Amino acid sequence: MPPTFSTDNNPHGRLAYTCTHPNGHSSITIYQQGAHVTSWRTNHSADGAEPVWREHLYMSPSAVFKDGKALRGGVPLIFPQFSDLGPLPVSHGFLRTCTRWEIVEETQRPTVSPAEEAREGGEPAAVLTLSCVIKDGVEPLVPEAALRLVYEIAFNRSALHLQMQVTNDAAATAPFVFGFAYHSYFTVPQIEAVRVHGLSHTPYLDDLQDRKRCEPEKVEHIHEEIDRIYIDQHNKPIQLELAETPGQSGHVDHLVVHGEQLRDTVLWNPWVEKTKGMSDMPEDGYKYFVCVESGNILEKTTLAPGATWTGSQCIHYKVASSS
Repeated sequence: MPPTFSTDNNPHGRLAYTCTHPNGHSSITIYQQGAHVTSWRTNHSADGAEPVWREHLYMSPSAVFKDGKALRGGVPLIFPQFSDLGPLPVSHGFLRTCTRWEIVEETQRPTVSPAEEAREGGEPAAVLTLSCVIKDGVEPLVPEAALRLVYEIAFNRSALHLQMQVTNDAAATAPFVFGFAYHSYFTVPQIEAVRVHGLSHTPYLDDLQDRKRCEPEKVEHIHEEIDRIYIDQHNKPIQLELAETPGQSGHVDHLVVHGEQLRDTVLWNPWVEKTKGMSDMPEDGYKYFVCVESGNILEKTTLAPGATWTGSQCIHYKVASSS
């Protein structure tokens, strides 16, 4: 049975779609602009019981929905450069506001990702695939580019797998050099209660110190602004313990995030003062999210004509009762 697919009747007048898993226990919402996933909801109640939905992606209630403006929250796609780490004048590149995405397939498969094939008893995955062609000068910032992007989103109630493929046209006259990241905003009950695991042994660049390189140090709690690029994290998982209150232990939900073919990881929360200066974020918004971003940020990918690159981010959700 294929997933249920419908146009999302959002109040913003923007083209968006909701895709619901065949078993009805999970769904995603994606906007055409930026191929921007804004929701991944899961229900872990028993069949027949009253559903209790959990939203795993944070969307700012002050996000601005208009042409040329990137949405604040969800999973923005960063391409072909992260921040100002590239030649383009636009921070994070142009893909977040691109409206040339088209849906090419809705289907189902046995697992969320190839890495899940060995697991027993897992749910099948609903899969949504979109594509975007950038050539013939349609993107003014990269007028010479001849690219095809294919974005596959697979999900069930325990995992969300995001996979981007970038192909440089065989007729292209030069290699294409780019950076890429999934700028994922994850919902948390209370930022000061969240515990972070998996980054304490990795060096990083500190954006709050002009990207000074820092040696590994223990990072577990977030209690102030943090903006770091962890170097060569590769496929090592990062685990978020979603505690409700500081010091809570025992039965706590978890999110586990790992990149595939993506070297770096960004950990970001703007905290109090920076959030006050963000017009598309409420002043207390920082309390309810943390960004864990898998990407190739510092070392760019060089894609020869005719070549294809693939990079993925996989997010697993573990409810407290099964942790």
